Amino acid sequence: MHAGRLGRLRLSQKLVFAFALVLIVVVWLVGWTLVATERLAAEMQVIGRESLPAVRLEIMLLEAVAALRRLEARYRLLGDEAYLELFGERTRAMEVDVRRLEGLLSTPSEREALAEARARLGDYRSAVGPRERTSGEGAPTPRLEAALEQLYVASEAELRRRDASARQLNEESRLIAVGGLAITTLIGLALSLFVTLRIVRPLRTLEAATRAVAEGAFSEPIPVRGRDEVAQLTRAFNQMAAQLRELDHVKDEFFSAISHDLRTPLASISWSAEVLKRGGPGELTPRQERLVDGILLASARLLGLVNQILELGRLRAGKLRLELKSADLGSLVEQSVAEVRPLAEQGELTIDVDVPADMDEVIVDGARVQQVLVNLLGNAIKFTPPGGRVTVSAEPDGHDVLLRVADTGIGIPADQLSRIFERYQQGRSEAANPPPSAAVAHGHGGLGGSGIGLAVVRGIVEAHGGHVWAESREGFGSCFAFRLPRAAGRV
Repeated sequence: MHAGRLGRLRLSQKLVFAFALVLIVVVWLVGWTLVATERLAAEMQVIGRESLPAVRLEIMLLEAVAALRRLEARYRLLGDEAYLELFGERTRAMEVDVRRLEGLLSTPSEREALAEARARLGDYRSAVGPRERTSGEGAPTPRLEAALEQLYVASEAELRRRDASARQLNEESRLIAVGGLAITTLIGLALSLFVTLRIVRPLRTLEAATRAVAEGAFSEPIPVRGRDEVAQLTRAFNQMAAQLRELDHVKDEFFSAISHDLRTPLASISWSAEVLKRGGPGELTPRQERLVDGILLASARLLGLVNQILELGRLRAGKLRLELKSADLGSLVEQSVAEVRPLAEQGELTIDVDVPADMDEVIVDGARVQQVLVNLLGNAIKFTPPGGRVTVSAEPDGHDVLLRVADTGIGIPADQLSRIFERYQQGRSEAANPPPSAAVAHGHGGLGGSGIGLAVVRGIVEAHGGHVWAESREGFGSCFAFRLPRAAGRV
C-alpha cells in the first residue's frame, strides 16, 4: 500500500491492516507447516508399510536360498525323498513370499528384479527332482541368488532414497518452524514499534503537555503527523492550548490595565486619608479617626496587591531589571524581620534569626531579596497559630547561599505543595492567624490571599539565577527555602 494512502487511514484501520497482515503470515506458515508435515507422515508410512517389510522379506529369501542349497545337497548325496519334499515345501513358501513382495515394491527396477527372481526360482525348483538327483549341482542356483541380490540392492536403494526424503522433509519442517517464528517475531516487533511510535509515544507527549498546561506552562504546539485519531486529538489539544494561552495573555493584560487604572485613584485615596488623619481640614472625632484608619489600611492593602500584580506582569514579560551590587545578607534579613515584626507581635509569634555574623557579602538586588523575605515571612506569620515560632536562617552552600523561612503553622496539604508557586494558587485554605490589614502597609503585599506573592517570590529568585522550593507536613509547619548565587557572574 502506498505510504501516502496508508497515512490517510484511520488508526483503527491501520491496526486492522497490521493484525490482518500478521494473521495472513501466520496462516501461511501454519499451512506450509501442515503440508510439509503431511508429506513427511506419508513418506514415513510408505517406509514402514512397504520399504522396510520388502527388505526384510528379501533378506529372508536370500537366507532361504542357502537352506534350499543344503537340502538339495543332502537329497543328491543321500537320495532321501524326504529332503526332496522338504525342498518343495521351502520353494513353495518362497513363492508365497515373492507374491507378497509384488504389493510392496514400487520402482520399475525392483519389479524387474522381482520378475527375474521369480523366473529363476521356478527354474531352480524344476531343476531339482527325482530325475535329476544323479546330476551335478544345478545351474539355476547362482542365477537365483544373483536375482535376489539384485532385488535386495534395488529395494535397499529405494529405502535409502525414502529415508533421505523423510530427513529432508523433516529439515524443511524445522526450517519452516524456525523461519515462521523469526518472521512472526519480526512482524510482532514491527507492530509493537508501530504502536509505540504512532500511539504510545504521541499519547505520552500529550500526557506531558496536558500536565504542563495544568501547571500553567503553555509550551509550543505538538508536531502533528498523519490524519488518524491520535493526530486529530493532537490538533484539538494544540487548539485548546493556543486558546488557553490567548486567554492567559488577555487575562494578564486585563490585570495589568486594571492595576494601572487602580493605582492612581488608590494613591489619591491614601493621600486624602493621610491629610484627614493629620487634621488638615480640622480635628476628627474618635469615630472619624477609626474610619480614616480603615481607609488608610484598605488602600494600603489594595496598593500592595496592585504592586504585586504589576510586578508579576514584569516578571512574566522578562522586563524585571535587577540592580546587582554587594549586599550584607544579615542586614537584609534583619530589615525584613523588622518590617513584619509588628504583625508577628500582634499574632503573639516569636521570630528567630540565625545568620552567621562572619558571612560574606553577596552580589544581589538587595531590595528584591528583601521583598522575597518579607513575602515569605508574611505568609509564615499568617498561617502560624498564636504562640508559634518563625525562623529565618541563612548559610553558605558552595558557590550559593541558602536561606530558609520555617514556621510551626498549619502546614500545606501534600496534593497542593507542587502548585503553591503558581499564579493565583494558595497552598493553605484557611489562615491560622489572620493579620490586621496594617501588616501590608510595608508595600510588598502578598499577605491578602491573592495567590500572587509566592509567584512573585519564584520569579525574583529565578531572575537571580536561583531556585525556590517548599517542604511541609500538614499540621506541623512549613519551610520555604531558596538558593541564590553568591556572585553576580553566576546569575
